[in-house]
Amino acid sequence: MIAEPDLTPSPDDSFDRLDELLSLFFDDQLSGPEVEELNRLLTDDADARTRSVEMMQLHADLYAHFRRKGPDAADPKKAIVDLGLTLDSGVMSLQ
Repeated sequence: MIAEPDLTPSPDDSFDRLDELLSLFFDDQLSGPEVEELNRLLTDDADARTRSVEMMQLHADLYAHFRRKGPDAADPKKAIVDLGLTLDSGVMSLQ
C-alpha cells in the first residue's frame, strides 16, 4: 500500500507570498495592488509582521556585507546593521 502524501502546508509555505512581496518591495518593484496586498498581510497577521522585520534585517545585513570593501570585508561582526526595528503591540516602529 502506498502512503498518501502529507499535503499540510509547512510553516514556511505560509510565508511564500509574503516573501515574494517583500522581495519585490526591496527591489522597488511592487505594483499598486501588491502594495495593498502587502499592507493587508502586515496589518492582519502578527507573524507576517515579525517575518517582515526579520527579512528587513537580513536584507540590510546582506547589503552591508556585500557593499563593504577592504580589510574589514571578511569580518562578519562588522557586517551587521541594526535597523532598530521593534514590534510593539503589533505595530512596527523605529527605535
